[in-house]
Amino acid sequence: MYRFHDDIVYTRVSGISILVTLRNSWDRFPAVKELSPIQGCFCQGIDERMSEDALIEAIRLPEKSNKEILRRRYRAFVREMAEEGYLVPEGTTHES
Repeated sequence: MYRFHDDIVYTRVSGISILVTLRNSWDRFPAVKELSPIQGCFCQGIDERMSEDALIEAIRLPEKSNKEILRRRYRAFVREMAEEGYLVPEGTTHES
């Protein structure tokens, strides 16, 4: 499982999901990163420390949608966010 970097805050403003960076990390991350609606769902689940399975089940999909596609999108999103430094493994005590 992952959590947000200590200097990243997930929030929603006027119905839009965003990641906000604390000032001391503006040299590493943009001050604000806007998320798509599905990315917002993913981040909300991460913020609430939901397991992947619980998060996938919690997202309401149109009737003909495929949960396995959603699961692949989630894993790709987490991988990308971890590579960019927004997400760190749960239990990490030092930020680089």
